[in-house]
Amino acid sequence: VPVLLLAGIAAYLFFGSANIILHFSPQKFTQTLNITIATSDRPGIPTLVATPQKISSATKESLATTGQATVGDKATGKVAIYNRSTAPIVLKAGSTIASENGKSIYSLAEAITIASKSADLLSGSEVFGKATGVSVTSTKIGAEYNMSKDTTFSVDDFSKTISYAVAETEISGGTSRTVNAVSKVDQDKLLAQATEKIKQTTDSKTASDSPGKRSVPVSDIQYTKKVFDKNVGEESTSVALDLEGSLETFVYSETDLFNLVAQEIKSKLPAATLIQPAST
Repeated sequence: VPVLLLAGIAAYLFFGSANIILHFSPQKFTQTLNITIATSDRPGIPTLVATPQKISSATKESLATTGQATVGDKATGKVAIYNRSTAPIVLKAGSTIASENGKSIYSLAEAITIASKSADLLSGSEVFGKATGVSVTSTKIGAEYNMSKDTTFSVDDFSKTISYAVAETEISGGTSRTVNAVSKVDQDKLLAQATEKIKQTTDSKTASDSPGKRSVPVSDIQYTKKVFDKNVGEESTSVALDLEGSLETFVYSETDLFNLVAQEIKSKLPAATLIQPAST
């Protein structure tokens, strides 16, 4: 037994073996490479062979508005219109009357005819032609269009010696206020945001549909649907965009890209350096 033990120890010391695995910390290496992406290999030029493919994608994005708009109500009321001439006056719907300073303008809701002036047979005095209960609405919103009863107005392009109007009731209801609204800047910003989202989505869509593949856009996006839920100037605290589009891309293999890069940097690294994808 002692002899066998000694023989076993001697055999272990002189003939034993073991596998030794050495682990090294990864080393960072920064290098800028110019790589051509093409549909076929180009001799003498680092070329990543790719396949042309049109990729469609869609997204819905929204953001808070930054614009402002003035909104409110128009003033309304009723006036009497007088005719001092010897011929009837015909006013179309949309004809206007204006305040004495010309700043407040109102439109007629309906067409009217004002009879000519006439003579009072008993007194011999003139009687102006008159149309009463004529509905008018201010052409713009705002409280400055509210007028008191008996306010006088000019009528269309007529001189006051020919025709004038008088408020039979208060012209009221005009209001205005400043609110959040959609601006052109908001729409442009949202479109850029959604467009970038589609560009990013095309690459992830490629990776999802074809594992190991990636894509790079080679054209501007072609929009097939671009719908904002609010128009410029419309009152709102937010604006949303429903966007669809397609991109011309080059689809390439991640393995091909890795091998190409590894080949290009191999000569710049110490001999026997092991190059592996980061995922492994």
